[in-house]
Amino acid sequence: MRKKRPCGMPTRVGCALCGAHLSKLRCPSCTTALPSERALSKHLPICPAARRIRKEREQPWCVPACNIYRQSVSYKQTLYSKSPLQLDEIEHVMKTVQRLLSTGKDSLAPPWVPTLPVQRSFLLEEDADIAAEWADSRNSQMKLEPKHFAQFGPLAASLLHHPPTDKLAVLELGAGRAYTSLYVAHVLHKRGLPASFVAVDRAGGRHKADRTIRNWVDNADSPLRTFRRIKCDVADFRIREVDEIRTATDVRLIGKHVCGAALDASLNAATNFAREERKGAGEVRLIFACCCRRLCRWDWLGEAQKIWLDWGVDDKFYEVICRLAQWGLDQKQAQEYAEIGKKCRLLLDMGRVRWLRRQGWDAYCGEYTTASPENRCIAAVWRGV
Repeated sequence: MRKKRPCGMPTRVGCALCGAHLSKLRCPSCTTALPSERALSKHLPICPAARRIRKEREQPWCVPACNIYRQSVSYKQTLYSKSPLQLDEIEHVMKTVQRLLSTGKDSLAPPWVPTLPVQRSFLLEEDADIAAEWADSRNSQMKLEPKHFAQFGPLAASLLHHPPTDKLAVLELGAGRAYTSLYVAHVLHKRGLPASFVAVDRAGGRHKADRTIRNWVDNADSPLRTFRRIKCDVADFRIREVDEIRTATDVRLIGKHVCGAALDASLNAATNFAREERKGAGEVRLIFACCCRRLCRWDWLGEAQKIWLDWGVDDKFYEVICRLAQWGLDQKQAQEYAEIGKKCRLLLDMGRVRWLRRQGWDAYCGEYTTASPENRCIAAVWRGV
């Protein structure tokens, strides 16, 4: 009826509409449109995506919703209301944000976390050589912009600031193409330090960095031991079930682009692992770049909800803070908008730091780059409870 005339296609017996206008059912795994329940029941046993998901969930490290608060929450559902924020609502929220920020100065970074301006002591000696090798079109496996090196370098420098042990395992969460793992592996490869690498991401992609790291692992002269790619949502990922991590005495977690609520789930996963496995033996360190705070979710905070409730912030208030946190990221908005967004992003990071400290981490947040407005990272060392 789009052109205000009836459809001329024939209908089945007992159906009021033709096949083109019947409502479709979608496969929950691959989203294929199917005309009926019968067709869906036939499709599910042979769906490649469903088989892949079942295989992934059979792995020992996949425990559904082990790092989030509610099992019923879907990350793909609509996050927040699209209704515009009212001026009085924004003013009320910003007064509370300013009050909470004034009490959180102890969350600023200690000397070993890279802050602005980045000190030379935190820049890796290998940084210039690695950037030159990757930029060489004849020798490069990666084609990255200079701003990426401005982000990789400080994160890797902070992760490796304390000398690693012989049984080092580096775990990258939200790995994507694993370029961050590649950068850290390149540094350790040049230094001749042994390490095992694990890259975790919920989606598959082009694994160009994986091939490079595996080539180093296969090289008899390389100190790198193993590399493993795991496809798993960080909300369902139990770190202790990975052999390379469980047998290591020095575990370091890193993430450059763990978006919004996924970072909260990553911090929950790291805390669960440290509680279960370490108990005073070995060492656990982490550094995560904070980004995409507009994707933070109250339901994914887990026990960290208690921090916000103690501050007098409920789920609706938290939603407004997350919506304001995206202001000023495009660098085209007015300075007033940018300041509001910056303060909200800082408060969200402070909440994470407070929760980490309460769980048994020495945690701080600090700025690590000038390449992006989202330039803050969280660094922590497990000290136990």
